[in-house]
Amino acid sequence: MVLRWIAGLPGGDSGLSLISLLGQKPDGTDEHSFYSFKTAAGFHGWLKQHSPKVVFLFEHPTTDFRPVCTEQCSAIGKQIDHELSLGRTVVMVDSGGVQRSSQVCRNIGLLEDTRSS
Repeated sequence: MVLRWIAGLPGGDSGLSLISLLGQKPDGTDEHSFYSFKTAAGFHGWLKQHSPKVVFLFEHPTTDFRPVCTEQCSAIGKQIDHELSLGRTVVMVDSGGVQRSSQVCRNIGLLEDTRSS
């Protein structure tokens, strides 16, 4: 499923940057454990092994169902600005793709693409 998702993502010659908000559930469970790559380091290695695209992964761990603090939103915004300045396509992900991504987008003034929501 994740391979099909990656294959369908946009991204030109400059590459694709994934901003991952995956972190933990409120009970402390690592969200990566729900996927075949099991850990944050595993996610990076899995992408390198399985994706034919040039993919850059940036981890900004958050906790599901909890607010993303202003400072972290600002850091994510700076990362997005930098990646866009390099001509890369940027995709931000969390486990459900709704709550935390929306918080960050609102906080840094981005419009969220809701076509797949």
